Amino acid sequence: MTRRSVGSLLPLGNGRFRVRVGSGCDPATGERRVLTRTVSGGRLAAEQALAALLVEAQLPPTATMTLRSYVDGVWIPSLRLRERTIDGYKCKMKQQVLPYLGDLALSEIDPFSLDSWLARLSDLKLSACTRQHAYRVLHAALGRAVRWRLLPANPLDAVDAPKIERTPPDVLTALEARAYIAAFRGHLLEAHVLVTLDCGLRRSEAAALKWSDIDFNAGTVDITKGVHEAHGRVWTEPPKTSKSRRVIDLSPPIRARLKELRGIGPLTSENGAAVRPNRISELYSRHVTASGLRKVALKNLRHTNATRLLEAGVPLWVVSQRLGHSSQATTDAFYLAPGRERMAEAAQILGDVWEPRKVRRRRSKAALRS
Repeated sequence: MTRRSVGSLLPLGNGRFRVRVGSGCDPATGERRVLTRTVSGGRLAAEQALAALLVEAQLPPTATMTLRSYVDGVWIPSLRLRERTIDGYKCKMKQQVLPYLGDLALSEIDPFSLDSWLARLSDLKLSACTRQHAYRVLHAALGRAVRWRLLPANPLDAVDAPKIERTPPDVLTALEARAYIAAFRGHLLEAHVLVTLDCGLRRSEAAALKWSDIDFNAGTVDITKGVHEAHGRVWTEPPKTSKSRRVIDLSPPIRARLKELRGIGPLTSENGAAVRPNRISELYSRHVTASGLRKVALKNLRHTNATRLLEAGVPLWVVSQRLGHSSQATTDAFYLAPGRERMAEAAQILGDVWEPRKVRRRRSKAALRS
């Protein structure tokens, strides 16, 4: 039998193990309570079952358990976050972390092994964004282990996070946006494309909209939830932050067109049923290609909205509130991408600061006379 500081694993042959965890004494009888479970699937499955029993028995895990057992059996079940966030953490762990570090005990994870892990991800040509996300998820998991006093310190604190070079998002010009609006006229996704472009909505937010969420008298859209899809499942959740729940004003032409299209039930529906988010992306991509338009990702219609508003001189804080960002810093970092016209205009403004325009005009007239 494999003994541990808490719990034990008894091999039964053919990849089967009996997992035992002591859970104290029964207050009524004084007898010692033991939780047991028989599992198949080898030692890995047994380690995960042990972690689950420790949680069930409300006993602390130990630094000798593997990272895989800790993540699957202890850390993930302890999270009290939005379902989509937890699903993202699971994917990152399964794809970028556990295949390389999962068999190490928590106490064996050190800065050297973590540097080697990040180098391996880089060798696999994974993007800096993917590597940074994996770094952050693992940092959160190990940080919780520190809080639970399983580790004295977070070993990732000694390892530099992958750096991301931000590039401006690929957005539609005003002319291209008008072409998109014309191309989707009469299409199943017309209302979806219109509200996404006009209000800067996330795909999940637009997918969740019903006609009753639009106040045609006030000309506003009420954003209260989002529909998400992953691994064949579809679910609805409230916004991630309080600022994501918002009321957005429609522009006059989009408001007028939506009024012509309005109906009952989901804003985007097939045979009366709401269209799944992944199906929306598929239909969008297919129609953009068929229409001969320059292809811009569906999510970048949101970026287009922000960029066009900022270039038109709308204050950053207004754009940030329309997008539902938690802070203006997010808007500034990801969406502020002025075009060449605005850059040239900025140079003209500076010219007026260094040398007033009337002085330049007098100088030019004098040069012409001479």
